[in-house]
Amino acid sequence: MVRYHYENQGSNYTFTMGNEKPTRRERATAASKAAESVYKREIQDLAHLIRLLKSEQKNMADRPPTDTQTSEITDAIDSGAYVSKEIEIGVKIRDLEKKLASAKKRFQFLFGDNY
Repeated sequence: MVRYHYENQGSNYTFTMGNEKPTRRERATAASKAAESVYKREIQDLAHLIRLLKSEQKNMADRPPTDTQTSEITDAIDSGAYVSKEIEIGVKIRDLEKKLASAKKRFQFLFGDNY
């Protein structure tokens, strides 16, 4: 099998070229660029979701135990639900951060760029 190697193209381009004829190089390049674009968008979406969850977690910690409409202290604060939600958000953030780190590492391997 013949492999083409081009500088600054990353391994995804090298892999897609495989045994293709030179006339199909444009298709391989276009497919590689499309995959790179989708990958970048996925990384951006993960980073945005992490920021949103961290903001939600911060807002939960800053929220006073009052009813915003009546400004009265609520007697029935559900501590269990608060703790469950806090832990759930923390676990989501941790999982998304691992996914983001993995995606960035794979992006660099596949496309040869840092993201």
